Amino acid sequence: MVKRSGTDVTVVATHLTLYRCLAAAEILAGEEIECEVIDPLSLLPFDVETVYTSLDKTGRLVIAHEDTFTGGWGAELAARVAGERFGSLRAPIRRIAGHDVPLPVSPVLEDVVVPDVARITDQIRSVVKGRGGNDGA
Repeated sequence: MVKRSGTDVTVVATHLTLYRCLAAAEILAGEEIECEVIDPLSLLPFDVETVYTSLDKTGRLVIAHEDTFTGGWGAELAARVAGERFGSLRAPIRRIAGHDVPLPVSPVLEDVVVPDVARITDQIRSVVKGRGGNDGA
């Protein structure tokens, strides 16, 4: 489900990270970067057609989630897009994820591990501006 329409980059996110991506999209709109934010609603079945339709429009894909970078659902989506829609990409796929550590129970430590609005904003900005690499561990 498209939660926010945009033309510069497709952002796919779930749960808490979805709301942080929407906040980042508002910040980036002030910089004339228009994010199309998608909530897939479920991981299985996954609404890949909505992602493909958006990607055909934007040419850029950012996947954000709280799960670890390695082995998270974003890796599966990235592989699927690379295999089935590589020609639609104008930039490398960017994944923004939790660091590759067990999720801490301390709120202070969790804030370090889980992507926040600032980290998401910076990563989306770098995809649109064409610099930087994936935000992994």
